[in-house]
Parts: sequence; structure tokens; C-alpha cells
Amino acid sequence: MTVIDAHHHLWDARLHPQPWLDAADARDLPRHATADEFSRAVAATAVSASICVQAGPSPDETRWLLDAARRSSVIAGVVMQRSLADTGRGPALIVAADAEGGGPPPLVGVRDPALLGRATTGDRAVRANLDLLAERGLPLDVLATPAELRGLGSLARSHPSTTFVLDHIGYPPLTAGRRTMGSWARGLGALARCPNVVAKLSGLPPTSDRPGDPVSFAIVHAIEVFGPRRLMLGSDWPVTTRSTDYRPCLERLTASLAGLSPADQDAIRSTTARTVYLRDARATDESGRCEEGPML
Repeated sequence: MTVIDAHHHLWDARLHPQPWLDAADARDLPRHATADEFSRAVAATAVSASICVQAGPSPDETRWLLDAARRSSVIAGVVMQRSLADTGRGPALIVAADAEGGGPPPLVGVRDPALLGRATTGDRAVRANLDLLAERGLPLDVLATPAELRGLGSLARSHPSTTFVLDHIGYPPLTAGRRTMGSWARGLGALARCPNVVAKLSGLPPTSDRPGDPVSFAIVHAIEVFGPRRLMLGSDWPVTTRSTDYRPCLERLTASLAGLSPADQDAIRSTTARTVYLRDARATDESGRCEEGPML
């Protein structure tokens, strides 16, 4: 069994400040999570490669991550964080990062975590940068709450050549009750009708064997609406250290795929990540626009 961890982080707040770590819900996270620490965490697991997602917005941090990844035997690529609404620097930074990431491991994507949280998705700079990502073959990682899934669908429909990667399957509201979970499920299903959107089974707490477990429901639903060839596994390390160590986190994620065929399990464990980030194959059908349908 081969696994590509498609979503983990590295940071060192001593070198590159991470103000978000001071938030009340992040104070229990480590102040540093280095490539060496990640390598020790994945030792003796089935992980053969990984995708590191930048946690902060600094260009210096991007270069630090690329340098750390080049010294790592595990990290296959870096997703940098940038604002697509930055008219003065967005395209230039992507070009610069292409140059910095020219040697292995490469820069393999961009993430704008605030894209859907501000009223700029119709902005000219955002749309120009989305087209630039498509031209360069770089996917865009997106953080979207359940309420923002509709907006992401609209954006994906208007940019069918850009690959959008939904992180953490859109934050399913695991403790909010059946009605709210149902609303998330309908929104995810509507978004999945866009063939240029893929998603990560990441950022989820451990599953349990109890009937009606919401985490298990969220994973099964994501598989049903996206299909295995548009899903990836991600540990979200070191955020996972809140509830469990790396190895049991990975084992529980892979165990949740036990009912699938070997080919479908392989797709989620590694093939989709290679297709999207490492460019072994096209992520979507060249001719496929998003299927029009009601955004429920």
C-alpha cells in the first residue's frame, strides 16, 4: 500500500510569524513543525510522498518551505499561500515562485485561504490570476465553509480550466446536528457536479465504530458524490497532534476506505494526488465544463 499525504504543513514561528497560532482555538498547536519532525512522524508508515501546504502568507516562508522540501526524502511538492486579489503582486509572485520551484521538489499549487471570505471573487485580479493558474497547470487549494460551497461552485463554473481543490471536504459540521449536516451534504453534492473540483479527506477527527458516526458519514458521502478519482487523503499534520499521533491518524483514514475496491482505494490514497499535484495525468476531462445543476 502506497500513500501520498496530500495535505500537511510545516512552520516555524521563530523564523516566520504565524499570527493565527495565537487564536484561542490554535494555542494548543506547536510553535514549530519542521521537515525533520515530519520525517520522523511518517517513518514506518505507508507514506511514500507528501504535499506540504504553506500555513502563512510570507514569500520568505515559501522559499523556506521549498528549501526544506528539497532536503526532504518525503516532500514531493509545496503549495504556496498567496492572495489572488493582489493586483500588484499576484501574477509576479506566481512567476517568481515558478522560478524558485524549478528544481525538485517543485511548487505544485497555490492556496488563497481567504478567497471565499471576502467579496472579491468577481474581481478582475482574482479572475486573471485564476486564468494564470490554469495556464501554468497549477491547482488552487480553497478553504470553504459549508455556507461558501455555493460560491465555490459558481467560481468553478466560471473557470472550467482551473482545477480547484477543496480542503477538508468543506468543514462538515460534525457536531451541529442532522439538519445542518444535511445542508452541508447537499452543498457538497452540488459542488461535486463541477468536474474541475477535487477534494481532500483531511482535517477530520478520528472516526468511531458507533452507529451514525458523523465523521464516517462525511467520508462516505464525499466518496459517493466526488468518486474516488477526485478525492485525496491528507493528514493535516501537525494539527492532527491535537487528537492522535500521525500513524494512527493515517491508519484510521485508510481504514475508512476498506469497503472500496483496491483500485478505488489506490485512487484516494495516491493516484488522485499524483494527477492533481504531480502532473502524472490530467486532473479533469479536457472537454468537460461543470455540469449545470441546482445549487441546493
